[in-house]
Amino acid sequence: MVSLPPVDFGGDRNTRFFHQATVIRRHQNRIRVIRGEDGQLTEDPDMIQRIMVSFFRARWTEQTTGGSTVGIPPPSTGVSEDESDALISPVSEREIREAIWSLEGDKAPGPDGFPPMFFQRYWMIVGRDVTAAIQQFFDTAVMAADWQRTFITLIPKRQDATEPSHYRPISLCTTLYKATAKIIAARLRVVLPRLIGSEQGAFLEGRCISDNVLIAQEFMFDLGRAPVRGSLMGIKLDMERAYDRMRWDFLQQTLQGFGFHERWISWVMGCIRIPSFAILVNGTPSRFFVSSGGLRQGCPLSPLLFIICADALSRSLRQAVDTQELEAYRPAIGAPAISHLLFADDCLLLARSTRQSARVIGQILQVYCAASGQRVNLTKSAIIFSPKTRLAMKHSIVEILGVGEQVGTMTYLGIPLSDRLLRSGDCLPCELGIRRRLAGWRMHALSMVGRITLVRSVLLSVPIYLLTNAIVPVRFLRSLERLFRDFIWGRSSGRGGVHLMAWEVVCQPTSCGGLGVQALAARREILLARHVARFVLEPESLWSSLMRAKYGALVPGVRGGRRHSPVWREMCARATVVLPEIGWAIGDGLSIDVMEDRWVTEVPLCSMPTMVDSARLAGWRVSDLLDAEGGRWREGLVREVFGEQLAELVLARATPRGEADRLVWIPTGRSRVRARDLHAVFRREPVRQFEGRWIWRMRVHPRVALFIWKVAWGCLPTRSVLARRGMRIPQFCEDCADIEETMEHVLLQCPRARDIWRRSPIQLPASVMLVQDLIHLLRVSMRHPRSVEAGICVAYLSYHIWLDRNTGIFEGRRAPPRLVVDRALLLAREVVGATSVVTSRLVRDIWGVHHAASAPRFAIVSWAPPPSGYLKVNFDGSRSVDGLCGGVGFVVRDHCGRMVAAGGRRTPGFTVVGAELQAAWEGLSFARQLAGAERVYLEGDSSVVIDLIRGVDRFGDGHPLIRETRRMAQMMADFQAAHVFREANRAADWVASFVARHSGAFLWTSDVDVPSQLYLLLSRDLEGCTHHLHDIDMFVSAVADYQARARRSQRGEEVAVKKLTESEARWKESTVKLEALESKLKLMAKRFQEEEASHSLARSTLRAAEACLADAQYELLGLKYEAGVLRLRIKQLEAQEKRVTE
Repeated sequence: MVSLPPVDFGGDRNTRFFHQATVIRRHQNRIRVIRGEDGQLTEDPDMIQRIMVSFFRARWTEQTTGGSTVGIPPPSTGVSEDESDALISPVSEREIREAIWSLEGDKAPGPDGFPPMFFQRYWMIVGRDVTAAIQQFFDTAVMAADWQRTFITLIPKRQDATEPSHYRPISLCTTLYKATAKIIAARLRVVLPRLIGSEQGAFLEGRCISDNVLIAQEFMFDLGRAPVRGSLMGIKLDMERAYDRMRWDFLQQTLQGFGFHERWISWVMGCIRIPSFAILVNGTPSRFFVSSGGLRQGCPLSPLLFIICADALSRSLRQAVDTQELEAYRPAIGAPAISHLLFADDCLLLARSTRQSARVIGQILQVYCAASGQRVNLTKSAIIFSPKTRLAMKHSIVEILGVGEQVGTMTYLGIPLSDRLLRSGDCLPCELGIRRRLAGWRMHALSMVGRITLVRSVLLSVPIYLLTNAIVPVRFLRSLERLFRDFIWGRSSGRGGVHLMAWEVVCQPTSCGGLGVQALAARREILLARHVARFVLEPESLWSSLMRAKYGALVPGVRGGRRHSPVWREMCARATVVLPEIGWAIGDGLSIDVMEDRWVTEVPLCSMPTMVDSARLAGWRVSDLLDAEGGRWREGLVREVFGEQLAELVLARATPRGEADRLVWIPTGRSRVRARDLHAVFRREPVRQFEGRWIWRMRVHPRVALFIWKVAWGCLPTRSVLARRGMRIPQFCEDCADIEETMEHVLLQCPRARDIWRRSPIQLPASVMLVQDLIHLLRVSMRHPRSVEAGICVAYLSYHIWLDRNTGIFEGRRAPPRLVVDRALLLAREVVGATSVVTSRLVRDIWGVHHAASAPRFAIVSWAPPPSGYLKVNFDGSRSVDGLCGGVGFVVRDHCGRMVAAGGRRTPGFTVVGAELQAAWEGLSFARQLAGAERVYLEGDSSVVIDLIRGVDRFGDGHPLIRETRRMAQMMADFQAAHVFREANRAADWVASFVARHSGAFLWTSDVDVPSQLYLLLSRDLEGCTHHLHDIDMFVSAVADYQARARRSQRGEEVAVKKLTESEARWKESTVKLEALESKLKLMAKRFQEEEASHSLARSTLRAAEACLADAQYELLGLKYEAGVLRLRIKQLEAQEKRVTE
């Protein structure tokens, strides 16, 4: 096949536009001019490098004199012995391999020149040497000098960077160093949340930057309404070169104060001491020089070490509050006093506006900076006062601290803070950032598909951080959406580009006929509602405890008052929608009120007083219904106080022992909520929609798919469509002067379009007269594999008819119809060939667009037995269509494939994730407690549940079932959890479906009692796993055993077998008839094709005859005309002859 020249995709794929953007960014980051110490600008490359090296060498070799640490209080908590033993335990090969694989493979390498991808790809070759080298460091705590070498790349902080201080140094460490630091950091992350104060919101599991911002907003709300005597002040500190100035001896003393083992401290200090740096200036490295202090930005360990040191400042401020030397911000009576908020090196101090507070803060900062080497940049720091603070007090505090006063809105962590609702002007930096991006993108180099891709992947993500942490005005969001609309439709500076479709339709999901561009107003609703979910699900967070102490609990339907902060008012407005999706996961039952809480039904039991003995159950906890020793339900008591149906629902719930109750997001079972989880709650049915997912699943170019989308919506920019949108243009076709140019006319009815369709090998059915018929034809063709190729060809022919129309109008040239057909079919056939099973397949990205990938691999999926000495637990959960009931099932088998046990129970209307999670817990509980297993393989077909159990998904850590499952796994000698396909989990799936149809619980521990269907599935699993068994004799005996039992079961079911035989005979007879009918149909189809071919030939002959007839008619008309002329001439001659005769 002849290949077409390369097509410019215009931003649809990773082509010219993106490479052009990379070149522009590289050009902008290039250091062309720098100002030296003498104040003169230079463009000489060698001089620029010398200036940079001199500047950063002076910064990192600066000798800071250590002050006394007497004024810094010691930590209140330290590392326990068990934690210390875990920290200094020998580093395994598995840890090293996980550390290597956790590094991003294509990151810029250090001086060694080897990116992580090299080690990941050639691990089989270099893995043993890498493991030995890293383990040697942990044995000796001495790091090789080559590992400590680091390249420093310089990133400009501003556009007009002309001084060395205008560049941010980023360390490019060697891969082996980063892997070593990753191992230390991974172990350190486990213990840090307990050691670091709750005021620090960075780099720790469970901490969130939103907490800091939301607390700061509450503070600003109270600051604006504080009276004269209770006036408040907020001090935003800017630490000058916080990472670079951190002293190593202070870090070592801080680690010792927390009680870290000396061996652990030697590992940490071995990583950070005496690094050597080389500055990269425009890609050229300088000579290496040795540093004498500071933490490297780019090292995985540096952020954790910094917050350990910064905790000294937190302890000093907390001690001053405890001793009443410092009057901190206290939002309400009984609320925790908050003196400061930290996010890495960003510090916000919250206190009463008094001279005493200012003096104490100044003393604390002086002691901390002297000990750690930090320095407060007074020029960039700022202080904001309550409006009613006395002027004399302001001047005194400013003079004591040396910090300038901030008037108006203050920015903290990139979010504007104010004592009022934000206005559009406060959010202007976000809009300016978007406008700068739009100005930097060359619109003419992008197709519409490319512009939509950039809006979805880049522009929509810009305001998300602001929407997450602030209440943004809807008017501002509309102005942003106006920018997005103009960019998508190619409109610039109010000119060009017609909005062919309503923005509401564009913002619909692709499944509803939209383009998947999420509306910012809907995103705002979701992110504000997430505050409600976090408030309830994360009660231990600092922000949640503050809001609960200040306002109390959220009550659905109760609106916030004027005295409440804007954040609380927005939360109250959305509580009615969010709170019904949150419920209790039962642990020990101590926290759940039987009558008042939602734990077994969708509403509290107090709302159903006729179903329970409400007087008796008043004040009861769920723990009163549990056995104190075993943690199981007291079945007799449950059936006594509840009705029969309600008692079955209660008894079906799992009760993990030793775990606390936890509120969870019911649809997912997670103890924390994500924005995507709330999307389903706030999803609204669009007014105008059609099922459009098939368009983006077509194996066509994205531009062709967008063309089909426009045709489906009737917004293809024909003259008729443009005239209806107000454009003053003629509505008539270029080729047909008196016919309106509609979509039907351009694509189907125009003589040129008919000529193109007639010359193509694919003839449209006669019923395709409207574009709706064309869309229906394409959609139907995508459902059947045999018609996919024809559908693709029709799509490309339609698209090229439209392109041919455009080139004729805008360029004044038209290709011959045969060339249009050949070009369209050539592209269509290349797409079909590129997506065939033989060559390659296409995988979809976020667009539903396909990319070429390697050929698909087909594998036989079957159940595999565990190694000798292990038990394998397969689990599954099911749910009825109406969602009212479900089932959980498990199957336990040994290494020979013999069934140890199988069982399950009917459950109430759990979610799918909830049912799968309970099935995993029950199966592992049986294997652990009753079978006494010490080595277990856990398998299920739910990747979500497997990720939750393995800890890959940390959002489920608080769920009692997950914690109990992990606890049981930790008690075993070996435990592994893995996801399998449904074909390898058929037995557990059958058990779950079986118990869902029958009430009560089931447990089969004997082969005799197992249903025959389950026997068959177990036998098939054994037959399909012969290549997994090491002992063929065991396998043969196991299969023979199952076959013997199957034969015995068959003899006991002779009647069923006889009926089955008769049914099979009837089925065979029906099959024969069906085959005969199929052969007749094939014969008829063949005859029809022959007749169609003959009819086609006849039609061609008829058209030729009609043409000949037309020619003959034209000749006849000519002869008649000549005959008339001759007769007239004869008459004239006769008259003349008569006159002559006379």
